[in-house]
Amino acid sequence: MKSRIMKAAASGLLVLLLGGCSFISDPVSLMTTPDLPADKATLMGAVMSAINASGAEKGEIIRPRSDSDPSSIRIEDLNNDGTMEAVVFLQNS
Repeated sequence: MKSRIMKAAASGLLVLLLGGCSFISDPVSLMTTPDLPADKATLMGAVMSAINASGAEKGEIIRPRSDSDPSSIRIEDLNNDGTMEAVVFLQNS
């Protein structure tokens, strides 16, 4: 009988320890915003400074709904001169 209680207690302890659950932290504290890679962060900073320098009204960068590319800033060679240009869609508020 004593060994049966010990086995049940050990099983319960293992389930709690190996379950991976924590009773202290809530899900909101575990969420963080994703970080941009360094090159994309630099590009985003350059685009935002160009938008602010142009005197454009406050707006937000958007992406087309019908396109499969999830990026809001596109890098394309628009005039085939070998220099890549950034294409940004901006919706003024």
